[in-house]
Amino acid sequence: MKRIAVIGDYNPKEESHRLILESIKDAAAEIQSETEAQWIMSDALDVSEEHLKHFDGFWFAPGSPYRNADNVLSAIQYARENRVPALGTCAGFQHMVIEFARNVLGLHHADSEENDTECADAVIGKLSCTLMNKKEQLIIPDSDFILAQAAGRQKFTGEYRCNYGFNEAYRSVFQNSHMISAIVESENGCLRGFGLKDHPFFVGTLFIPQLDFRGNGPCRIIKSFVKAVSGMSRTDLQDCFMLEDRFPKSFTGYEEQPYGILFYNTQNRNSFDSNHAVIFRDKIINLSDTLKEIIAFYLEKGLTPMIYQSAGDNGYFAEIEDDLAREGFDSWIEEQKFMVLTAENRITPNENLVVRKVQSWDASFEQVFTEAEEPWETEVLKKSLEDPNTALWVAYLADKPIGILYCLTDGKVCRGNYVLVSKQHRNVGAGRALTYHYAEWCKASGIQKAFHWPDGERPEKIYLEAGFRHVETVYAGRAVYKQPKQ
Repeated sequence: MKRIAVIGDYNPKEESHRLILESIKDAAAEIQSETEAQWIMSDALDVSEEHLKHFDGFWFAPGSPYRNADNVLSAIQYARENRVPALGTCAGFQHMVIEFARNVLGLHHADSEENDTECADAVIGKLSCTLMNKKEQLIIPDSDFILAQAAGRQKFTGEYRCNYGFNEAYRSVFQNSHMISAIVESENGCLRGFGLKDHPFFVGTLFIPQLDFRGNGPCRIIKSFVKAVSGMSRTDLQDCFMLEDRFPKSFTGYEEQPYGILFYNTQNRNSFDSNHAVIFRDKIINLSDTLKEIIAFYLEKGLTPMIYQSAGDNGYFAEIEDDLAREGFDSWIEEQKFMVLTAENRITPNENLVVRKVQSWDASFEQVFTEAEEPWETEVLKKSLEDPNTALWVAYLADKPIGILYCLTDGKVCRGNYVLVSKQHRNVGAGRALTYHYAEWCKASGIQKAFHWPDGERPEKIYLEAGFRHVETVYAGRAVYKQPKQ
């Protein structure tokens, strides 16, 4: 059980307070994390290391001035120096700024004008225009910043309950610190949030994400915070993302280009996995030229140009939607829940089914694809089995193949490529039995990270039962060529 201390002076009439525990509970349920949170009043907080070390994360709540600001600042310093995940919203953000200014920037008398109107370094000052009960469009200039990754976009709307904010007179000294990872700005350039480098999660926002915790923007910051508390970091998935981008190499033709990989198979046109380009944001020099080159490549082969965003470039296609449209692409975003095998396998397979791990293709397997009405996947599996890194399990009922599961591994990471069951046998537990044997094999083989992303509620429940847990939601960009807009 992970424990979060919510530090602030609770007011049951304050919506931003009431929603904190609810939003933590909601985020923990989504990522299947056993997490509990408790409120601690600022003047009742024991700031000794012996007490603080019992918490796995800290949320510094809205509501200033605190009854005991020094206690709050001490807890912030503890979280920063000991790399404990911390989120500060509204007043929490303000005090994160104060603590950083005092203990990192050397502004020992830094404070908020709300706390001390005569302070020498008012790093938090009264806003020229109040943000009380207001919303504002926000921009995250750095797409790699955890807030951009969490929100799946670089622009979103933030909601406020404050009259005090960051004093822009201190912007250069604050932002130029080598410890600052990135910032959040209003459209007129005012700082509204920041995060630290080399820290699992240390983020402060003047806006209040819990006011929209079931939406699609800043609320996702809360989910990223709870993941960090649970020990599930986005950086843990980089090797999974790499395998996700490159797994078609095991079954289709491809050409590597400086900007990405062009997968193709003119003999299996209906397989999207066999026919698409993967592009990498940081490898593209001129996007328009890249898109034109991709179009020409696939049209020359008589294939429809299709582009996938790299799994590691979360939200990229939302940024380039207009560029894609200008070159004739329709684009959309698919939400993919990456699930990693981390927990106990609780599946009890149907005793009437026999699951075998097989090494090579058998003609009897083809009926599974035919009965599942996905015949194009037959050639994908046949070709995949030529790669020694592909593993295949087949479920049999009365000696008849009714389901298959196959995966691709590099020895350390394993991608569950496909689970397919004949339509007339989808209520006998074939998917559960296959997933059970696959999960047990991953553990016995020493696979460090086995991952799936479910394409529906039913497979997600099966993966959960097998011990897979949601670690990251990726907003995967897809684009298919139609025709250029005139």
